Amino acid sequence: MKKFHFLFLLIAISLFGCHARNGTAPVTYKIAGLGDVTVTKTQSGELNLSVSKITAIATSENLTLSLSGLPAGVTATINPKTGTPPFTASIVISDSNAAGGRYAVKLLVHSSTSGDSYYPFNLTVEGPTDMLCTIAGYFPNSTAACSANGSYDFVETVANDSTIANRIIFRNFASMGYSVYGMLDCATSTITIPAQSLPNFLTVSGGGSFLTDSTTTVWVNYTTVNQAGDSSNCSFTLRH
Repeated sequence: MKKFHFLFLLIAISLFGCHARNGTAPVTYKIAGLGDVTVTKTQSGELNLSVSKITAIATSENLTLSLSGLPAGVTATINPKTGTPPFTASIVISDSNAAGGRYAVKLLVHSSTSGDSYYPFNLTVEGPTDMLCTIAGYFPNSTAACSANGSYDFVETVANDSTIANRIIFRNFASMGYSVYGMLDCATSTITIPAQSLPNFLTVSGGGSFLTDSTTTVWVNYTTVNQAGDSSNCSFTLRH
């Protein structure tokens, strides 16, 4: 009986050892040299990266590098795009026709074995002042219409965001008393309002257009969604 127990113990240890050797754990990496980048139309930005493993494994994986979140008009060249750690790579970021501003960009490190890892950094595009546009001002003659409460007049103030070019802030969005931001596209005279949650438990999103000549007129269509998921389609017009 003792021999049987001893033989069983040896088999269990042997099986466990094989499982540990054959199992693969996710691999983590250290990316040295990643930092914020500033580019202009005449000056590219460059990152010189060093990619190394933190997790020790028996075999190395091949990695692919790419960027996500680049604004329209910005291009990036990665050399080399693939490698097996440890290796070095350079990323050259250039501006061809991007709107000035500060953008959140991510370096994606992809492996068929360990999946994807993201490493964030900031990209600042310094565009010339003639690329900037604004609809900032005081709009005492504002009118809104919403399926929830009909048509009403209100007063709106639109301000420029001091940190991001072509980003504006509605100080009294649709007379709700809350600030909502939007992005201006100078080339098409349009506004994009990303989804934003407000303190009154509504989520708003939408877009519109603007006209600046002797006066400024702004048209915005937006949607409100409450906590129950009920939505309302609304609009407002600003003039001064």
